[in-house]
Amino acid sequence: MANGARVKKRHTWLSWNYREEEKWLTEQSAAGWHVVKPNAFSQELEKDDSVRYVYRIDYQHNSRNKADFADYLQLYADDGWEYVGTVSGMWHYFRKARKGDETYELYTDRSSLKSFYRKIQGTLGVIGLVNLVLFIVNGKSLVSRYSGGWLWTLGLAGMALYAALIGLLFYGYARMGRMIKQADAD
Repeated sequence: MANGARVKKRHTWLSWNYREEEKWLTEQSAAGWHVVKPNAFSQELEKDDSVRYVYRIDYQHNSRNKADFADYLQLYADDGWEYVGTVSGMWHYFRKARKGDETYELYTDRSSLKSFYRKIQGTLGVIGLVNLVLFIVNGKSLVSRYSGGWLWTLGLAGMALYAALIGLLFYGYARMGRMIKQADAD
């Protein structure tokens, strides 16, 4: 990249807010800052005033097969998308040089967009259910072992935090459901 200065900017977006992250990355690019390597809670950006990109994020949880993954990347490359990198091997970041006010999308038809949302929703649902079961098992253990002692207070605080995180997973599941319905309505 032309200027070469680098910065790390912290952020927090949840999976159902991926559009906000795409918008933020595109805005950073408009200011000349481009993603070098995507990360879960921060982005490493490099300065280059010579180009502007539109960023898009895709979710593919089955990208472990190298041949399928190469085909996946080639599909987007054939449409002009540059692969930037991945977070957790599931969230894949792409960018395309911006031309005027054009907008670019990875998913251009309703059925593929709904499929994308369903993949995210399914993952959130499975993670939420597994954690709910673990919460119940750990809650029973906490009550039977530490009821009344100082560890009880600490354990109760931990369980409250854990319950909030599980609630967040199910909230995300519901949000993705609304996004699927919205895609039907559009």
